[in-house]
Amino acid sequence: MTITGTDYGTQSNPLFDEAYIAYQQMSAARSILESHWDEIAALLWPEMRSTFSPGQTMRSPYDKRTDKQLDSSPQIALQNFGAIMDSLLTPRNQKWHRLTTNNKDLNKIRRVKLYYEDVTNALFRFRYAPSANFAGQNQNGFKLLGGFGTNTLYIDALDSRTEKGLRYKSCPIGEIYIRRNHQGICNTVLRYFSMTAQQAIQEFGEATPVQIVKKAESNKDALYWFIHYVCPQYDMDPSRADYKGMEYRSVKCNVETQALLSVKGYHVFPFPTSTYTEAPGEDYGRSPGMQALPAMKTLNAQKSSHLKQGHRAADPAYLSHDDGIIDNLRIRPGIINRGGVSADGRLLVQALPAGNYEIQKDMMDEERTAIKQAFLTHLFELAMNSENVPDRMNVPQVLERMKEKGILLAPVVGAQTTYYGQVIDREIDVLTQQRLLPPMPPELVEAEGEYDVIYDNPLSRSMRAEESAGFVQSVQFATEIANATGDPSILDPYNFEEALPQMAEINGVPASWMRSQDEIEAIKAKRAAALKAQQDAEAAGPAAALVGAAAKAKVAGLDVGGQGGPLNNGGQ
Repeated sequence: MTITGTDYGTQSNPLFDEAYIAYQQMSAARSILESHWDEIAALLWPEMRSTFSPGQTMRSPYDKRTDKQLDSSPQIALQNFGAIMDSLLTPRNQKWHRLTTNNKDLNKIRRVKLYYEDVTNALFRFRYAPSANFAGQNQNGFKLLGGFGTNTLYIDALDSRTEKGLRYKSCPIGEIYIRRNHQGICNTVLRYFSMTAQQAIQEFGEATPVQIVKKAESNKDALYWFIHYVCPQYDMDPSRADYKGMEYRSVKCNVETQALLSVKGYHVFPFPTSTYTEAPGEDYGRSPGMQALPAMKTLNAQKSSHLKQGHRAADPAYLSHDDGIIDNLRIRPGIINRGGVSADGRLLVQALPAGNYEIQKDMMDEERTAIKQAFLTHLFELAMNSENVPDRMNVPQVLERMKEKGILLAPVVGAQTTYYGQVIDREIDVLTQQRLLPPMPPELVEAEGEYDVIYDNPLSRSMRAEESAGFVQSVQFATEIANATGDPSILDPYNFEEALPQMAEINGVPASWMRSQDEIEAIKAKRAAALKAQQDAEAAGPAAALVGAAAKAKVAGLDVGGQGGPLNNGGQ
């Protein structure tokens, strides 16, 4: 199909004006921060240098940007930070969250629990589909969080003619401008980004400005700038079915032609945003990269001095008497320099001392340690350290070790759970619109589809391990007392029927692996019936034996227990 484009004329649209004014205001508000980011990027993530002021200082793609970086330790620490966050929060080899509800009545209904499990499975299936690209974008987001303190993920329906699903985009921090509401929640995001003429045609079709369409005929790779502005719909009308009836309004426009290309709405905010730490009065987060910047700058300076010192030590300058042989000194292996020593063996040519090389190494190691601490590497190493840990640990030991990991790591990464709650809300909304989720059971329809997210990642399990560890340790202690005293009633206070299913939830056991309450009651009834039958058989045993003995005696002519029988006839 041939795209002709749209001529928008010269009159701008009020929605374009609103979006562009918002861009000017938001970019001015964060201009100071951009120079800070660029200083960090030079030493921590060189590829991000000069990408924080779109359209102004962008460098050419693929150019070399490591000219200010002398030590790669910060870059490695950032890479490790991303791996640590991924392994603790969103490990790819396991389901790291599940859906449930706090409504106890709903939680007793098996089909409701199975529905939550089906939706959880669908989320993971679409999230980790190759076309979704979640894993790569999620890892990039962790690095943005570690380097610059703010991570924004765009979640939308997959734009494909052959399949439905999700698509994720980790937005470069230089493209994203954010605002928060009165409660500190990020509810406004403006993305200022570039696309080629061909990409613009692919997204907007006939809505593409005719100038861009014509340019694509001669140069499909010509760059143009676009704005995607998402903000709350303050004049929302819930009775309307179009974008004005949705909570958020989305505007996309082209900067060069001042053309308004699309207006639509979202029920759920499509730009989940997280921060590492926040300072008062600031919308953007602070990062480990900012904390480690002094150490990175010091390390870089020390590395420069260290390299010079190492060069002097390996290829030293020489000291010689002015009548010495310095002009003819040869330093190739095996060469004999005659006249280099006096008749009594004293050196006439000596190497200039290069300084204390080991002190420089120690000083750099101190800075590397500070950098590793900023990026949590030391905590992860401490939590995973296997020294002095027995090869085989019992259950209390395992739970205690999990608790220790949770104590160490929860304060610094646990805040990201709020962010992933926003991610899951948006995923469910997109999949619901595409009719890719199973139908709700009637009970949930009546409850308006309520759900809660429970995180089953290694960090959350470590945090909740204290509950299980306390219960197991208490029961173990009570069991020892019961065995010593012979009084099993000591275990009566412990409600195993409540504790064991909750411990299964803490350990992430799927609902389909657990029996329903009806199945449990049926098993209890069957067990009670079998026990009663056994007790009846045991109680009937002596009476049945006595009846059998009487019958045998009667056959032999004996009246067991009667009067006048042979055994009761005066001994005759």
